[in-house]
Amino acid sequence: MNTNNEDQIINILNENRISSLNSFWKTQIKELFHEDDESAIVIARNVFSNSNYKSDIEIEVKKQKLRVSIKSGSMPILHQEKADYFLSFLSDIGVSQETVNLIGIIAFNDGTSNGTGNKEDFSFKEFYNENIENIKKASEELSEPDVIRAITLRTLYKIRKEGSFEVDYLYYGNADYGIFVSRNELIKQALEMKTNHYKGLHSGPLFIRRKHQVEDPYKQYKYETILLTWPTLYRDVNTIKKSRRCYSLF
Repeated sequence: MNTNNEDQIINILNENRISSLNSFWKTQIKELFHEDDESAIVIARNVFSNSNYKSDIEIEVKKQKLRVSIKSGSMPILHQEKADYFLSFLSDIGVSQETVNLIGIIAFNDGTSNGTGNKEDFSFKEFYNENIENIKKASEELSEPDVIRAITLRTLYKIRKEGSFEVDYLYYGNADYGIFVSRNELIKQALEMKTNHYKGLHSGPLFIRRKHQVEDPYKQYKYETILLTWPTLYRDVNTIKKSRRCYSLF
């Protein structure tokens, strides 16, 4: 998340009539809300600090609210969460214990799947080289359609907490230009992609990794955090945009 990016977008939209927006944002708001009344006032607010939200901003027109997650950059971190929670989630959706344990070893970086080992005695590079085939097998399981769908939803549109608000759209871009992508569009894109040639642990286009090693020994807890990235997200949201042609999926 780029807070400055969100603030700039909020400043453009908040408490302005649709008619006063520039051509790009006028078009986006009218399509998102199916709104032809250009006298309608747009309300935009930052909601990232609220733990019930996965979204970064909330946009409102005539009491209709849409929650938006904003991403930018060449390879943004789409999701991060404590390893224990993510591993439990994978078990709940039916991922095999073998794959869950493999991800646990990568996350905890100590040779165990639950964080009880000694990090000083563990070499991630050696583990990776010795388990290339196991990682490939795990990626194949994680790239089954139902698993991709579940992980993509959790990564981009939901948070772990019960009763939380789901994201309606992902916006990839900045205050000047970007692309809104709906949940169904992005999941469809993820399911259609051919990723069996990808290296590294992945679920379709989503790569699963731990946080990089830090020098400060008092920050070892960072090893227990799972990160998910989508390296080709910029290319893929543009593919979605081109596929719309003459119709809108908003």
